[in-house]
Amino acid sequence: NTEYMGTFSPFQMSSSLLSSSLLAAARTAAMASSRALSTSTAAAAGYKLKTHSGTSKRFKVKKTGIMKQGAGLSHLLVGKSRDRLRGLGSAVWVHDSDIARFAKLLPHSLVKRGVSHSK
Repeated sequence: NTEYMGTFSPFQMSSSLLSSSLLAAARTAAMASSRALSTSTAAAAGYKLKTHSGTSKRFKVKKTGIMKQGAGLSHLLVGKSRDRLRGLGSAVWVHDSDIARFAKLLPHSLVKRGVSHSK
């Protein structure tokens, strides 16, 4: 068809013209944007910001980052080697790329302490 169609957006086209992969990508992006509520957006909308209880038991928020507490040293120690027990005893810093996930799980402690990076 050689007629002038004018300007149009991809959303005005019929689904038969768009490939299924483009439709799937658009659908996934729309679902992700509707699910993703930042803590400030949630607070502004009137939602309560609740701390994830499992995360609060296993991680400590420090000035310089978030520290994962050592686990596995409470019982059944006879079957574990000395090297394994030494490794279990030490705490580990959470990586910088995971801080955003913890902002949703521990909203109050991150806001209070101003954690922006880890070691």
